[in-house]
Amino acid sequence: MITTTDDPREIELCHALGSNSYITKPLDYEQFVHAIQQLGFYLNIARVPTVNGVNNG
Repeated sequence: MITTTDDPREIELCHALGSNSYITKPLDYEQFVHAIQQLGFYLNIARVPTVNGVNNG
């Protein structure tokens, strides 16, 4: 989940609905760019398991 809110109730709801990650988007442009770069690094190394013969990544 990527959003601008950091409301703990929203975070809890997202996790309850199945989200495994929650990222709060910075409003500042430079911080936003850095956060997206970090997300890209994470997605390059994250491994998603195969379920029922389907890779969900």
